[in-house]
Amino acid sequence: SNLQEGRIRLLFVADRIPESLRRIVEFLNQHMSPPEVLAVEIPQYASATDASLRTLVPRVIGQTEQALDAKAVSRSPSQSRQSSPISREEFVEGIPVERRDIVLAVLLAAEASFAATALQYATGDPWMRFTLAGVSGTPAYLSYKTLTVSVGRHHAALREPDTNQEIRQALLLISPSSKNAGDPKKTEVGIPIESIEPERLDHLTLMFDLVKRALVES
Repeated sequence: SNLQEGRIRLLFVADRIPESLRRIVEFLNQHMSPPEVLAVEIPQYASATDASLRTLVPRVIGQTEQALDAKAVSRSPSQSRQSSPISREEFVEGIPVERRDIVLAVLLAAEASFAATALQYATGDPWMRFTLAGVSGTPAYLSYKTLTVSVGRHHAALREPDTNQEIRQALLLISPSSKNAGDPKKTEVGIPIESIEPERLDHLTLMFDLVKRALVES
């Protein structure tokens, strides 16, 4: 499942990482998600007095602040391990002013179809978790930066070809620039909040209704 989702780590390992390779690794790691691209430089140090005494000192290259920020946007809370409940009011109060209207619109559209629980994840911003009574798994999450929607990751009903295609088309109506929505290998789609334009908010209700109907009828 990790290979299907693209959750892999590519490593360049050498005793010395040239500057040109370092730049390539940092660029790839910043712009590829979810794959992680890193280099591990492992220089060897020998004792001047004891030839048999050698020390390896590894250094990881590629984990820049820009790369960590970029990957945080596409990482769903299901990949985070620690969380604590917060109130809906606390979630709403924390919404950044510049994203407030869009995040609230997404939240209200989701709550029309699903129950919502606010959680604070230790690795970043709070998330709203949307669930359906009697259905295991979480069909969707919402953070201040990302709307994450399952297109089959935890629910076989959402992998049914016609349903899957309808949901993906609805996601593209919400965010035409969403790369994963049109990729059949991706079973979970993360949509950056900043990519949702106000005139496309009406498509949110359609998308959530499609997901709910598929799960209820399964």
